Amino acid sequence: MDRQRHYLKAIHFILVLLLCVTRAWSAGVHLNSFEKNGLYGFKDATGVVVIPARYQHVEEFTSCGIAPVWNPSGWVFVDTQGATLEGITPYVFDSGADYFKEGLARFQNRRKIGYIDSCGHIRIPAQFDGAFPFSKGRADVCQGCISRPDGEHSSWQGGRWATIDVQGKVVVPFH
Repeated sequence: MDRQRHYLKAIHFILVLLLCVTRAWSAGVHLNSFEKNGLYGFKDATGVVVIPARYQHVEEFTSCGIAPVWNPSGWVFVDTQGATLEGITPYVFDSGADYFKEGLARFQNRRKIGYIDSCGHIRIPAQFDGAFPFSKGRADVCQGCISRPDGEHSSWQGGRWATIDVQGKVVVPFH
């Protein structure tokens, strides 16, 4: 009887361990990009196509499961099933989607800039005419500035500038 109880405890332990590993695996994103006929899509770890090759360019998925992709209508964020996140357009910087810095990336909505987290949640609503990435918990933002071409890049000119923290609170007032 003790031997049987020992085996049952061992089996229970293994099942619980497998459940934990399965949950940890499913919580993470394990899709890899692939190219077919000049277009890109995503496959899972076993090679099964999850999102068909239909994008001109793709970036990797965040740990929460969103990725910026480029299609004929421009940059969009998609989830792990290929559904587009509505109302959240990646901010384009250096010919690609903005990078996540300190857990936040810039996005655009109706020509205004805000910040999202790596899960696609809006953390600071799109309300600025210009905005820089976060550095050391702060970012410079502007109202009334205009983006001007500067060679292959652009720069913001004019307007009133302020500094915000990662919650969107103004820590250095607009001036």
